[in-house]
Amino acid sequence: MMISVPHPLNAKQAADWIAARHYQGRLGFCAGVFLHDGTLVGNVGIGGEPTTIMYFVDPARWGQGLATEALRGFLAWAFAHFDLPAAEAGALADNPASARVLQKLRFEFVRHDTCQSLARLEPAPELLYRLSRQRFGAG
Repeated sequence: MMISVPHPLNAKQAADWIAARHYQGRLGFCAGVFLHDGTLVGNVGIGGEPTTIMYFVDPARWGQGLATEALRGFLAWAFAHFDLPAAEAGALADNPASARVLQKLRFEFVRHDTCQSLARLEPAPELLYRLSRQRFGAG
């Protein structure tokens, strides 16, 4: 369901993808999502123009609220450390669980669009969302 990640992804590709996105004091990085026992279960990230967030959680962990919890903390940190008026996000139209994560965090639906995903052969319908700093802070 990721737009910028090919599928399937072998171990070397995954390591290269992670290495290219480490934090360097500015937007354009990802951070791991870990359980309390240190198990890596997902990823959150931010970058681009307009500023866009991304996230994923291991499908074996879906339905546990991990994406919402991780993204809530990540957004709080990003809004506190960067002068961001807003963050945007997309969810593929055939991934309603991802759209629900954004809705729970008070993202507002902006429009329908089409995107090209590295994991899909054909362009796919996408739902675009936006969350202002003010709306996030009011939640």
